[in-house]
Amino acid sequence: GDEEAQTIDENYCKTLEYGLPSTEGSSIGIDRLTMILTNSKNIKISYIHFVNFYYSYRY
Repeated sequence: GDEEAQTIDENYCKTLEYGLPSTEGSSIGIDRLTMILTNSKNIKISYIHFVNFYYSYRY
């Protein structure tokens, strides 16, 4: 109900009147990087290949 709702942050709302900072960016995720390193075409299988590769050279 209303008693559980958070109060409005007036300072935050006031700073939004001046504009937001840049919130965009580009990065590569660990899953995509794993796909590149394992030369995999399927993102679901790439992690399995990476784990197998890691443990095969670890011991």
